Amino acid sequence: MDSKSKQNTKTVDVLMNTRYLSITLAALLFILFGTAFYLVYIDLEKIKQHLHNDFNEQQLIIARQAASYVDIHLNALNRQLLDIKWLFDKNEKDIGISALKKFLKNNSVTGILDAGLLSPEGETQAYFKVTAAIPAFNVEKALTEYNRDESSGVILGDLEIHNTDKAKTFIISNLIVPVKTDSIRTDILFARLDLSRMFEVNLGRLSSGKTGYAWVIDKKGRALYHPEKDFIGKDMFQARYAKKPIVNFTKRNKRMKENIIKGREGKSGYESWWHWGMKDRVAKLMAFTPIKSKFLSFDKIWSVAVVAPTSEVSDAVNTAYHRHLGAQAAIIIGMFLFVIIMILHKRRISFILKEQAAEQTRPVAQAAEHQEYIPAILKNTNTLDARQRLLIVDDEPDMVRSLERIIARKTAYDVITTTNALEVPELLEKHQFDVIISDQNMPGMGGMDILKYINKKNRFEQVIMCTAFSSLDSEIEALSHGVFNYIIKPFNKEQILYTLKRAMLFQKIAREAGYLSDIFKLEPYNEAEHAFLKEYIKRLGAEYNYNEEEMKKKSGISEEIIHNELTKS
Repeated sequence: MDSKSKQNTKTVDVLMNTRYLSITLAALLFILFGTAFYLVYIDLEKIKQHLHNDFNEQQLIIARQAASYVDIHLNALNRQLLDIKWLFDKNEKDIGISALKKFLKNNSVTGILDAGLLSPEGETQAYFKVTAAIPAFNVEKALTEYNRDESSGVILGDLEIHNTDKAKTFIISNLIVPVKTDSIRTDILFARLDLSRMFEVNLGRLSSGKTGYAWVIDKKGRALYHPEKDFIGKDMFQARYAKKPIVNFTKRNKRMKENIIKGREGKSGYESWWHWGMKDRVAKLMAFTPIKSKFLSFDKIWSVAVVAPTSEVSDAVNTAYHRHLGAQAAIIIGMFLFVIIMILHKRRISFILKEQAAEQTRPVAQAAEHQEYIPAILKNTNTLDARQRLLIVDDEPDMVRSLERIIARKTAYDVITTTNALEVPELLEKHQFDVIISDQNMPGMGGMDILKYINKKNRFEQVIMCTAFSSLDSEIEALSHGVFNYIIKPFNKEQILYTLKRAMLFQKIAREAGYLSDIFKLEPYNEAEHAFLKEYIKRLGAEYNYNEEEMKKKSGISEEIIHNELTKS
């Protein structure tokens, strides 16, 4: 081997074995994946905020359901009392008394305390109660409510709050309906309803997440139902201050007075100082709605609120966040291992080459020809220059055209579109895509089905999911199946272009790593050398418009070698 060839071989060895190359590669990897970690963190923070909103929307649905349960229960009591009224109106007094007893027995579990019949003068004609341990019946109050309302239907009276010696709080309202026991006289059929018990039966089992709960407040700020038993029957603003006097509840109280006790519907977040045994500051999400019932006049406002700590959502997001970090940590470790294997493999090839040099009789010129371009390849290797390809899938033609127009104006990607999701498997068989932008909800094959299909087939594509109807479960499922990003419609063009370019960069890096890995697997060494030469000249030609003279000046490779390789290509 001549002196020039030896010098070139020495240059390659110094370049491949120098510690500065390793430090540079490590620094570049650190910057690359540090940026990736930051972008993942930013995306997950946005997802967390979106999931908070979505979770609170679900809480609002639960609050509406709770309000409807109460209305259904009141309507059921109304129907039963009107049936009993009909018996009395038909002079079936004995049957009416039996029906009244059965009414009390059937509804005692849900809050009916007693029931009976009064004369217009207040004399008790019949009276039945579930237990002796209830507050005494106020005949005068019942007569006042009867005379105040001339309705022939069921009247819901004003609230009475009774605190017993056994720390039990009764919130009682009279149910009153006039009945004709004969052709002349009109008596008063009544039943007393314990609202705290009724709400406990209808709302006690409702939950939001793992630890969320519901409570009910009236127009005067009194807690008609609350899991904290000490609050029931009390002014919630005063009870809250009494429990934690060192805390300023002004903002939270103002929000409740302006919205909840006025019968408005809405959502909000606030800080609390207790939640099922938690005694420190707790961030909560709250949704509230009024109970709408024909028994509640304009001056009777009952509102249901459903609350849960933000940790109900944060735990799910943090789980996904840790999965992302774990996946990227695995990629980093894999890349470092790849670099180590690459260096070891190079040294092994160098050793084999030196052993074969003594045995082979190939011309010195051929060896020199190979050696002269290796430093240039290692110095000037760039990323793959092939145009990247994108598939857009959405069953709305306007959305497809809009995305295609935005991407075509700002990028040079090859774009293929379809409005029929069932065509996706066939398109994937014909083409290799880098990224797929897919709607989530489509007839025949949704975005989640496409994502699962790609995973099943071990395909290369990254999927960006778009949807106008997001939910907590669907977002977590998409993340668990490896979706690149989850975008909520409507979105702006900067958002979709930024996400798309990140996905394309990720794919470009992955292709480059795979391509270099394939080259390093080549044996013997001269095949790997030739693969480097071929790829380097291909990229150099694209950069200098295949001007052989300029390519020679840039690379230092002989014009003959450049010409031969371009001719072969």
